[in-house]
Amino acid sequence: MPEKSDEKQLQGRFRPGKSGNPAGRPRGTGFSARLRAELEAHGVEVVESVLNAAKGGDMRAAKLVLERILPPLRPTAEPLRMSIPLDEGLASAGEAILQAVVGGQISLEAGRDLIGMVSQQATIAGRQSGESGGSETEALQRLGDIMQANLNANIEAGRAIAQGDWKS
Repeated sequence: MPEKSDEKQLQGRFRPGKSGNPAGRPRGTGFSARLRAELEAHGVEVVESVLNAAKGGDMRAAKLVLERILPPLRPTAEPLRMSIPLDEGLASAGEAILQAVVGGQISLEAGRDLIGMVSQQATIAGRQSGESGGSETEALQRLGDIMQANLNANIEAGRAIAQGDWKS
């Protein structure tokens, strides 16, 4: 029986860099290695074939090409260009954001996000001053809840319109 004390550590684990089966299958001889070798040999032809199929109207091939070449588009938000009166207190900032949403200057989603940021700022300011939150924080939280409810209602209305269930 071979001596294992050189290969194994005391807890029964093999030392780093030492194989538990040195006579086993060599690296690079499995299915993945064969597939890579085939792709290296015929990859250009496969790509040309898929491109030709896509050009010929094969939608599956076109989808494959587009998914691999172009990453999916993600929605991006435009930078907001509005002034928020932060020096007049957080309640004034919340009111300005609400007015911007109602006036159509910013989207409901952007307003909700801004109200959330102002509310977090109020929480931080309350903690720094040792207060429990105060009426400004509670007012901003209520405003954020109202805006979230309006957003949810608009989403549901949009779904109903898209499904043809809208009743005017």
